[in-house]
Amino acid sequence: MPQYKLMYFDARGRAEVIRMLFTLKGVEFEDFRMKREEWPAMKDNKELFPLGQVPILVIDGKTMPHGKAINRYLARTFGYYGKTEEQTNTIELVSETVDDIIQKIYPIFYDKDEEKKAKNMQEFKETVSVPQFKYLVNLFKEKGGPYFCGDDITLGDLIAFTIFDAIILTMKITDILDPYPELAAFYKRFNEDSPLSSYIKSRPVTFF
Repeated sequence: MPQYKLMYFDARGRAEVIRMLFTLKGVEFEDFRMKREEWPAMKDNKELFPLGQVPILVIDGKTMPHGKAINRYLARTFGYYGKTEEQTNTIELVSETVDDIIQKIYPIFYDKDEEKKAKNMQEFKETVSVPQFKYLVNLFKEKGGPYFCGDDITLGDLIAFTIFDAIILTMKITDILDPYPELAAFYKRFNEDSPLSSYIKSRPVTFF
C-alpha cells in the first residue's frame, strides 16, 4: 500500500473530498494541516509544491498537485469513479455543474461590500444558480437515488455534498435546497445515514 500525505490548510475547502475518499475506502493517510501564516515560507519549496499551491498529495514521496486531479485519481484507484461508462459520465456531469456553481458564488462570498454581497447572494439563490440546481435534480432523478449513480456512492456524491455543505453552513444560505426536495433529501441522508455520516459528525470544525 502506498504511503499518502495530504497537505492543505486547516480547512475543508479543496481538500475535503480527498479526505472523504480516504475515509470512505478506509485507507490511512497523513492529514497535514498547515496554518495560513505558515504557507508563505513553505510555498517556495518547488520540489514539494511545484505550482506553488495546495492541496497536494504526496504518494511515496512524489508530489501530485491539483485538487480535482487528486480527486479523480483516488476515485479511480479506490473504485468510486463509476462501474460503467454511464456512471462515470454522471460523475463528470455532476463535477462540472458543481464547478459552475462555485464559479458563480465564490466571488460573491468574498466581496468586501456587505450590501452588494447580500444583494448578490439573494440573486444567486433566486435566479443565478437555478439552472445548475435544476440540472443536478434531473441527474439525480434519472437514477432514482439514494445517490447520483443510484445505489452506488461515488465521487459525484462527495463533490455535490461538499458544495451544498459550504453554501449552507459557511455561506449561510440555509434554504438553498428548499426548492429542490430531491437534493434536500440527499443532503440530509448523506449527513445522517451514509458511509460518511460518522466522519461528518466527528471531523474538525473549520472554515469551509
